[in-house]
Amino acid sequence: MAASAAQGFTDGLSLADATRSSFWAIAWAMLDASRAGLAINMAYTNALAGCRSVEELASLQADAAQDMLRAAGACASGMAGATDRFLDDAEAAIKGTDAATADHAA
Repeated sequence: MAASAAQGFTDGLSLADATRSSFWAIAWAMLDASRAGLAINMAYTNALAGCRSVEELASLQADAAQDMLRAAGACASGMAGATDRFLDDAEAAIKGTDAATADHAA
């Protein structure tokens, strides 16, 4: 069984590659959430300037809070998906290492 990665893992991603890929996926999910949050905040900031009553202000704040919660949920979902993929890749890399070690011991 030939090792294809520097760490000696067999087929598939090395653990370092899986970690790097997952960290990038999490970073992009957080960046996307930050961009979306900024866009939402800017839109609501502009709308606040046009408020003419306390009721309108309260309604606008409630809508902003709901939108921000939805954005936070989407960010958490993206990070959870990236974390799940990382754990799957890490488990596969570790099992591959264990199999390679068993082959060499035999």
